[in-house]
Parts: sequence; structure tokens; C-alpha cells
Amino acid sequence: ARRWNRVMSLRRPPPSLPTLASVTRALRLAGGMTAPRTEELLVRNREGARATLRRIRPLRGSGTALCVRLRRLGTLRHPGVARTLRVQEFPGGWLAVVSALATGPTLAEAIDAGTRLSDAELEVLVAQLATALAALHEAGVVHGALRPEAFVWTIDGLVLVDLLGGFDGIGPSNPGTVASRAASLPRVPEREDTGASPSAGSDVWDLAALVAWLLRAGSERATVTLDPRIQEVLERAGDERARLRPAAHEVAHVITGAIRPGALASPWG
Repeated sequence: ARRWNRVMSLRRPPPSLPTLASVTRALRLAGGMTAPRTEELLVRNREGARATLRRIRPLRGSGTALCVRLRRLGTLRHPGVARTLRVQEFPGGWLAVVSALATGPTLAEAIDAGTRLSDAELEVLVAQLATALAALHEAGVVHGALRPEAFVWTIDGLVLVDLLGGFDGIGPSNPGTVASRAASLPRVPEREDTGASPSAGSDVWDLAALVAWLLRAGSERATVTLDPRIQEVLERAGDERARLRPAAHEVAHVITGAIRPGALASPWG
């Protein structure tokens, strides 16, 4: 409990938040104003629940692709992916995307703060990362920028909150394209060599790189010993040959089936 309280103190929402109605009204009035291409606000809905509102101005010609992506995300119901509650269009080409608020620090912040985990706890986190990605792919969405900052560590586990990821219709201010503060993770080989667009296969490679960083930076011991089945599927996920990588759902299936008995659903207990 003491460890969880220390990590949670890294990021606490303010006690009072503007209502969603008041924010959307202001956005409608200021639809054509000059502003960053993405802007994130905390709001509360009519029931008083906290939510995240992200205002987005897609690059010219990319609005339709972004709307398709958001509609797919709106149908997704998974505990490891922040739920998209509402998408609203505004004058000037703006979109407002309202998502359920995941309270806690990012995975990067938690590890930077000195959180260190046992092998069994790390396996649980790896399973949460893999199942979140598998759910995204099942919804027909490629992420494109899996990084420690993309996940928030709630009391129930990791939640993917950066749903825009590597979508290139936002422009350079997209948080998903910013280099990781916690670690400079390697780039997917085929994207580094040829500049290929993100794909399901590149997401799987990113997952393997993210897990390697987590095991290196978040372990309480110098050497991590994972279940051999987990090690084997992660090695295949990190293969430089894209055609040999397993699909995200296979990675998630193998890892969740290999979690050792007695492992907690959340490392915080």
C-alpha cells in the first residue's frame, strides 16, 4: 500500500474540474482559433465522473481516416484500453475526443520513481501490455507508437490511454511520436530502413522492445527469470523479420496462459 501511495502521488487530478458541457461550448465558440494541433483537458460529465477531453485538429485530408479510427475505438470495451466515450466535430476542422479518465502515473513515471517489481509481478504487467495491444488489433486499429508514456498505471493495472499513437494525420505535436523520456526504445527495423507505415507487425515488435525496457528498468533483481513460454514468444515478437513475428493475440494468449499461480491481478495487491 505504501508503494502504491507513493507512485500515485506523482499524478493527482485537481479537486475541481470544468464540466464537459462548458468546455465543449467554449470550443464551439472558439472553433477557428490558432492553437496546438492537440490539446488535452480534464473535465467532468453530467454524472460528475472525470474524463479526458482531447481537442484535435487533423492535417488536411486526414480527418476521414482519423474518424474511422475513432469510431473503431468507440466500440472497444477492454479494461486495458481507455474507453472512448464521445467524438464531436467543431468549426474549423476540430475534433473533440472524450475518453474515460485513467487515474495514476504513466508507466514511465512509475519506473522513473524507483518502482521495482518481482518476476511474477513483471509477468502480470507484460500480460496487461500484450492483452491491451491484442484488443486494439481486434478492433482493427494499429497503434504505431507503443511507449512507456502511452500507459497509465491505475490501481487495477495498466491502461492504454494514448489512443492516437503513431497516427500521422495529427502532425509533429502528436504525443505518440515524442521520444520516450524514460528510455530511447529502438525503432522497428522495417520502419527504420524503409520508412514503412506502422503495421500490426511493427506494433508487436514495439511491444517486445517495451517489455525488454520494462524488464531491464523495473526489476528488483539484476536478472529476470520469466516463464520459458513467455521468453520464447517475446523472442519471436522481437524478430527483425516481420513475417516471422506472431500476431498480438497469439502473444497475449501465450503470456496470459503462462502466468504463474498466485500472481496478483495487480502488482499493488
